[in-house]
Amino acid sequence: MPDLVIVMLDERPRDHLLLARQIRALPGPIGTVPVLAYATADLDETVLRDNGIDAVLPTRCSFAEIADTVAGWSPAGWLDGITRLAAAFGAAEIAPIVAAFHTQIGEAVAELDHCTNRTTAHQIAGIAGTLGFHRLGQSWLAVSEGDETMRDSARRDARVALHALNRPR
Repeated sequence: MPDLVIVMLDERPRDHLLLARQIRALPGPIGTVPVLAYATADLDETVLRDNGIDAVLPTRCSFAEIADTVAGWSPAGWLDGITRLAAAFGAAEIAPIVAAFHTQIGEAVAELDHCTNRTTAHQIAGIAGTLGFHRLGQSWLAVSEGDETMRDSARRDARVALHALNRPR
């Protein structure tokens, strides 16, 4: 299963937006894989998100900048905290907490573009820290404190966390 899908929107953008929507409609882990777009033209972010695109890769930049952006979407190491907690307390004890957290993240990221429930964002930040999702916790804490510049980071971190939680282990 891929950890990331990149679609090129310069040629046949409607086809690639359809592809992104079809990926989102798939059941199970593949439906949560982050989808990034590469486009040389400016595109409406709302249209992109409505079609299942999580972010746009930077254009007219170095390969290193693109690699850094892509690396930020990697789920590698995201479950280390949960693994440690499961070893200490038992997987059966941790599983319901993780399942509830997964649901809460999914609901919050779906609402992130329309409104920000700062209480929910603060709860996500706290649970994320407890479960070892440090980057997720930091970005959502900033959003809970009213830092609108962290909205894209919070969205990215939530999408990566959801994908990490959905991947077969």
